Amino acid sequence: MSGVAALPRQASAWLRRRDEAVAGFLFLSPTIIAVAVFIVFPVFFSLYMSLFIWDYLTPVKPFVGLDNYANLLGSAEFWTSLRTTVFFAAGVVPLGLLSGISLALLVDRRVRGIGLYRAAFFSPVVTSGVAVSLIWRWLLDTEFGLVNYALNAIGIPSVPWLNDPATAPLAIIFLTAWHAAGSNMVIFLAGLQSIPQEYYEAARVDGAGRLRLFFSITLPLLRPTTIFVLLMSTIGALQVFDSIYVMTKGGPMGATQTVVYMLYRHAFEWYEMGFASAIAYVLFAVIFVLTLIQWRFTGRNLEIY
Repeated sequence: MSGVAALPRQASAWLRRRDEAVAGFLFLSPTIIAVAVFIVFPVFFSLYMSLFIWDYLTPVKPFVGLDNYANLLGSAEFWTSLRTTVFFAAGVVPLGLLSGISLALLVDRRVRGIGLYRAAFFSPVVTSGVAVSLIWRWLLDTEFGLVNYALNAIGIPSVPWLNDPATAPLAIIFLTAWHAAGSNMVIFLAGLQSIPQEYYEAARVDGAGRLRLFFSITLPLLRPTTIFVLLMSTIGALQVFDSIYVMTKGGPMGATQTVVYMLYRHAFEWYEMGFASAIAYVLFAVIFVLTLIQWRFTGRNLEIY
């Protein structure tokens, strides 16, 4: 009799688990559908398009196989844009790391009103990238910009920040790093506040100063956070677009044309959707390889305390 009585209980438990699974799936279904429609489908459809010549205005799509990739890798424009992209990343990532950890150390204090300073430093992150780029375009204007006005006030002639191939990339690098400093600050601040204070107290008892505390305790224990910020900053820097589109349009003389801006021009100015899709997948491969290399040399034997 006990075995017979156990069967209804098992069936009831199975039905309850099934109902919970169905309810969970129904709650998740809007997100699943959105991800499938706006992420999964475009990813695979762009891979499909990269095998064709298509201007998305006509239904005819001649199949060309890997010709788009071959033409891209044989293009001088692509390699120039790739060098510019790597140059941007090489400038933005170190500046972003240094500014982020410096601001985090600055606001990692328990003083009155510190929340206002944190909010002020973080405010550029929640501001539209297009709006920020428009403001900086005005600030860096050769004739009417406030930056040149301040330089003229101390006797320095105006600098054509966005009109000179030598200074335009530097201006974009500074803007991108400045815009990302707030998010890096928040991540580093979380890492700082997770470090046990007992380590600092023990080191102070041994007579360690601030520099010794930073290099012997703070910096080593921030290694997981630093690696995370390094990887995310590199991925973001290799995809810089909005500031270039608003401020320089890839100029002057192509000095600020990155791979993403090259993709935009081929896709939405020249309607070469197949070629643009090939650019997107080659850029994905570049980012993937660089991320693996960074993880290989920085993330090995990583221990999370």
